[in-house]
Amino acid sequence: MYKIRLFEFLNYSNVFIDICEDSYVPLNLVDSKDIIRNILLGLFYSLFDSNGHAINVFDMWVALHPNLKDEILAVWNQIRPLAKIIQKYRNALTFHMTTSPTEFALGWEAFWDQKFNEDFTEAQRVFLVLNKKLAEMESSIEFRDEIRKVLERDTQLSRPVPGVSPSETWLERILKLAFRELDNPNYFQFRNPQNESMISGVSSNPTNPNAAPPPPPPPIDPDTLRKGG
Repeated sequence: MYKIRLFEFLNYSNVFIDICEDSYVPLNLVDSKDIIRNILLGLFYSLFDSNGHAINVFDMWVALHPNLKDEILAVWNQIRPLAKIIQKYRNALTFHMTTSPTEFALGWEAFWDQKFNEDFTEAQRVFLVLNKKLAEMESSIEFRDEIRKVLERDTQLSRPVPGVSPSETWLERILKLAFRELDNPNYFQFRNPQNESMISGVSSNPTNPNAAPPPPPPPIDPDTLRKGG
């Protein structure tokens, strides 16, 4: 499920970059950029939400890639000290919007503090670099087949999706949503900033599409995956 949220995050990232590069024409450039930035930050926080019923992408990554645990946790340790301020900004100013003007002002001030901005810019950069690396490792038919084996344990996912023709099960629908790049090789076009932040709104260059493919990932332990998810 976390890959579906990553697709949403990356798609909004591309729209935001298009606005910054003047290749997108909204009704009002400044307002649209600010709105999309706020949506993007909310999606970003949702990848490691402290809510016990929400996804934490770092737990998922450790379960899926135990051999890269140290690298994954190193990125999380850069983001974790910033998470409370990102959460406050998300809650008070973006996804939920507080009814308190004071809470609005405090959330704004904490997020736009210069030191926080610098730390967040670097944390976001290393997150996006790690995200690209792991997503490329997971973009294979072999990896999808391993995930299919885990999902097949849940009999509820064998139910048909209502109102869909031709008929498909929820298992098939989830795999289709989570592995779009296998049906469309151009779907996963990363445009992750290398040195800039979603805060600054500075443009970046696309990743080289001719880069050599990564090696296939190691087999997944279904029990480890279930514990991590």
